[in-house]
Amino acid sequence: MKTITKGFIAGLKPKKKRYDQYEDCLHTWVTPTGRVGFAFLTHRDGKRIRYPIATFPDNKLDEYQREEVQRRYADLYVQHTNSVPTEVIEKRQLANTNKLVKNLFDAYIEEHLPTLRKATREQHTRVLNNTLKDMHSIRLADLSKRHLLDARRALNGKPGMQRGAMDVLRGCLNWGEKHEWIAESPWRNMPATKSNKRTRVLKPDEIKAVWDYLNPMLRFILLTAQRSDEVMDLEWADLEIGAMPVQEHNEPMRYPTVRWTQPDNKTGVPHVLSLPPLVVAQLPHWIDAQGNPVIGGNGAVFKSQRTLKKYSGTRAIRYMLERGLERMEVPPAHFTVHDLRRTALTNIARLMQSGEAAERVANHSLGDVASRYNLYEFEDLKAQALTRWSVYVGELVYA
Repeated sequence: MKTITKGFIAGLKPKKKRYDQYEDCLHTWVTPTGRVGFAFLTHRDGKRIRYPIATFPDNKLDEYQREEVQRRYADLYVQHTNSVPTEVIEKRQLANTNKLVKNLFDAYIEEHLPTLRKATREQHTRVLNNTLKDMHSIRLADLSKRHLLDARRALNGKPGMQRGAMDVLRGCLNWGEKHEWIAESPWRNMPATKSNKRTRVLKPDEIKAVWDYLNPMLRFILLTAQRSDEVMDLEWADLEIGAMPVQEHNEPMRYPTVRWTQPDNKTGVPHVLSLPPLVVAQLPHWIDAQGNPVIGGNGAVFKSQRTLKKYSGTRAIRYMLERGLERMEVPPAHFTVHDLRRTALTNIARLMQSGEAAERVANHSLGDVASRYNLYEFEDLKAQALTRWSVYVGELVYA
């Protein structure tokens, strides 16, 4: 739980545009006029839970106001994150002697995962309940580094799954140590995993070759360089659609401006992207009587054609790609969905001559110092990067 200090309050200074901060379920925002607001924000059962705490005309809070914000935030934190009081932890420590690893996994799922975003929560639950099920019957008192090495060895040959499962397991064990389920995490001094990271990037002729075999959702991933689960979770409410531009007779079809705000993503802070026309063209739309594209709807943007509902997992996206590649006479070798994102980011860095531009578009987490002091959103830089990339792809595939 975050401590709301005087220094934190003093740092909430106005800028040209409103900005938001998210840390440990505390949502803080500052408007250009200097108005400061606080709210509690988390997720439970796939629903976004948000409770306003207080707003102030500026950041000149007195001691009583600061303590009141801290108190309300703490009450909501305990209520909605199942935070466990110290006396309960001490009793649990005595009762955990004969508990199994499965009990630790269940507690982690019940008490910690509800505070994470939906996609992360589902992934962690799947790993703990299915991928690591062979560990369920181990007594916590007997859990050692040998069991962790066995679990990792069982996933040899599946580097992506192995890396993801080990990250989840490490986080669960660290949480278990913090909450006194285990005296010390056996992950400490764990030897690093030896794996070859993928470096697959599609060449220009491969992009041109696969374009016609990618459905709009896969093209959207390629053009925006966003994570597949973020595109899968995209809803119409996340898109700010501008007015339809006036078109002259016989003029090529033009699309409205669209801004995509991701309020819930891997880094925990909003990510805003202005989408170029070629990207907007991949959104579901229909053509009116005047020949203009009409964009908009309710719920998920990309839906299953069979169920007319949002895709249930990223496995469906992998199936889309596999089905498209099967129709090609000579499909690109060793090509996965994540290669679309890597291809986009590599080319954005090349076209912009800037690694930072690619990092901003990717919305990678910044270092501790940068994430705390550099709160500028770089929306113009990201818009320029996506525009150059989409123009490059358009010239490549429609030449």
